[in-house]
Amino acid sequence: MTAIITGWIGIMGASCGSFLNVLVDRSEHHESIQGRSHCDSCNHTLHWYELIPVLSYVIQGGKCNTCKAKLSFQYPTVELASAGIFVISYLYLAHGDLLLTVIFILIGFASLGILLSDIKYMTIPDWAVVVLFICGLLLNQQQLPLGLATASFSLMLFLLIYVLSHGAAMGFGDVKLAFVMGYLLSLPSLLFALYISVLTGGLVAGYLLLAKKVGMKSTISFGPFLIVGLITMIWYEYTKTP
Repeated sequence: MTAIITGWIGIMGASCGSFLNVLVDRSEHHESIQGRSHCDSCNHTLHWYELIPVLSYVIQGGKCNTCKAKLSFQYPTVELASAGIFVISYLYLAHGDLLLTVIFILIGFASLGILLSDIKYMTIPDWAVVVLFICGLLLNQQQLPLGLATASFSLMLFLLIYVLSHGAAMGFGDVKLAFVMGYLLSLPSLLFALYISVLTGGLVAGYLLLAKKVGMKSTISFGPFLIVGLITMIWYEYTKTP
């Protein structure tokens, strides 16, 4: 029975990942999310059988059925990642609690949206920050004053860096994300998350510089590294024995 439920949750996750692809891309281009999905190259309206998460991409060989243009590997990657988020939230983080399952799914969904948007467009969508903020409030209903203090500390730290660097060190989206991280994590976990973010960001930036994929004046999104730190510490805190 557990395997069947897990399978259905994975399918739901992949479907939500498909929607997330649309949401991120259309939000960036100020398009309505209500229109039918279409090929970005030839504008062909996709049929239902061309919209099956992961499977349609594999069957079509990663190409549009009409114009044969190559489809981005982003689509199945995000769908699989979303499926994984749903399953992990259900099996390992929530420990059978329905409300916690929903909260962790929303955290993972919003985090994946930030990763995709910041890597692809260098923007952190407000809707994702709001979702994380609400989840932080729900997770810490009994410790809201402490959460506010932690979030305020994180906000002031990142706001100071933003102001002193005149926005060169990070964008304001990173400041907002750092603020909501304070609601999602305890102060020790927040500090570890920030350490992980800076460390992974530095390692990736160093590799890109050595590989000459970016220059000294190139801009690298910091949001994905904040998400890495956030998810790492959420995993650490909530996979403990309840």
